[in-house]
Amino acid sequence: MTMQNHDDQKRKYYRLKYPVKALPRVRINGDVYHVNEVSEGGLRVTLSSIHQFHQGLMIRGTLQLLNCVLAIEGRILRFDQDEVVLKLSKGPSFKHMAAEQRYLLQHFPTHIHMLRRAAANQVA
Repeated sequence: MTMQNHDDQKRKYYRLKYPVKALPRVRINGDVYHVNEVSEGGLRVTLSSIHQFHQGLMIRGTLQLLNCVLAIEGRILRFDQDEVVLKLSKGPSFKHMAAEQRYLLQHFPTHIHMLRRAAANQVA
């Protein structure tokens, strides 16, 4: 992989992966779904059925993080097995993400350390 390709592969925002016991929830059209990953620019949401969603659909709802509830807006970017990836135009800020990471580090340190080790192994 060239240096240019490596730089292209870097993500714009840090994605925070949650342990099962601490999964945030998102409410869309009155239905509640678990969120597996959160970033300033998007969400990865587990769906039980995808019949009501399609790629490009505009989504509005609320995201219940560990310490706050936020309004979200965005579009469905893609589907990945039983998950939908949302690209947000409105959602968590860097401040929210930092607070979430601190909370997880305090309450789920093993989970955070495991993620960091996995990330370090991918870079190596």
